[in-house]
Amino acid sequence: MKRSALYISLLSLVLAALVGCNLFKKKAAVEADVAAPQGDQAPAVEEVPAIPEPDGGLAEPVTEGESTAAADALLEQMKAGGLTASAEFKKVGAKYGAKNCLEGKLDEIPTMLCEYADADGAKAGKEKMEEWAKDMPTGVVDRNGKTLLGAKASKDLDKNNDKVNKIITAFNKAK
Repeated sequence: MKRSALYISLLSLVLAALVGCNLFKKKAAVEADVAAPQGDQAPAVEEVPAIPEPDGGLAEPVTEGESTAAADALLEQMKAGGLTASAEFKKVGAKYGAKNCLEGKLDEIPTMLCEYADADGAKAGKEKMEEWAKDMPTGVVDRNGKTLLGAKASKDLDKNNDKVNKIITAFNKAK
């Protein structure tokens, strides 16, 4: 009895090894076995679906937070009012309790626009953003609806605070 169990175990192992090595695979057809196409007919080719191209080339960096539509609109109105963006404003994710924030420079002054879910959220986030602005001699945070703007400058950037005042004035005029 023990001997037959041993033979069955060995036979099972050999069978498992053959299946694992794919030795029972169907062999590929040899060229001579394949019939040549008749006349002008080309052999049927399986069509492979195209791989979709990524949108616009390189993907944007993933950031936390949601849309900055209101902040974007205010920024565009401020630029139209005479302010110059030194570079592209970048999404920097959810900061200070906001849905999302934009950061860049207006008239060479570091500026941050943060969009909140509502005006009450912006009121609550103002104190947090003031922490960001207080590390410079001039740091101002102001609210316009559900959006906060923070601007900060050293005495070298803005000797008489004219630039920061211009930014805050443009922000308050924007709707």
